[in-house]
Amino acid sequence: MKEKQNPYKSHVVVLPEDRANEEIVNGFNNFLDLYSRAIQIERPAGGWEKVVEKFLKNHASEMKKKFPERKNDGLAD
Repeated sequence: MKEKQNPYKSHVVVLPEDRANEEIVNGFNNFLDLYSRAIQIERPAGGWEKVVEKFLKNHASEMKKKFPERKNDGLAD
C-alpha cells in the first residue's frame, strides 16, 4: 500500500529505468538514511521511453495540481 503524501512537504519520486538503476537509488537512500516518506522509489519502468511515458501519464499533472512540492527524477543510463 502506498503511503499518503503530504502535498505541502517536499518529496522526491524516482522513476528508475531498470533494476540496476533502482538498486543504485536504494543504495543511496539506505546510505543517506533519508526519511522514508521524503523519497518514493517506483518500480523499474523497463526502458527510458517508458520512464518518460510513466512520468507524463502518472506524475506530470499531479505535480501542478496536487503535489506542488514534488520533485521527480527519471533515472536512465
